[in-house]
Amino acid sequence: MNGISPEYRLDRTGPGGFMWGDWQIDEANNLMTHRQTRAVFVIYPSPDADLASLSMYQLRARFAHVCDGHPIPPNLSVLGAQAINAYTCMTERLILAENQPLDGDDDIPF
Repeated sequence: MNGISPEYRLDRTGPGGFMWGDWQIDEANNLMTHRQTRAVFVIYPSPDADLASLSMYQLRARFAHVCDGHPIPPNLSVLGAQAINAYTCMTERLILAENQPLDGDDDIPF
């Protein structure tokens, strides 16, 4: 079943922790599937995001699909935040601001 959904976001103080085995990434299509609920989220940058210095907090998730035979999970906002967090940890397609050295020097300081 396909869904029409609001945008979900990762909040600095909200839920977003995830278990690695709970999520499967489809990097080619920017999709994250929650294995237990079979809920699928599409991940994309917010329209006002600066792609040159993209932050994980500028990514959005939208519930896109749940596999036949599975109900729509009640906790979509939590799953959406987890999907963004899992995507940022698993993808190799994005260079996020959080992963960049603060001073431009990535040498180990000792």
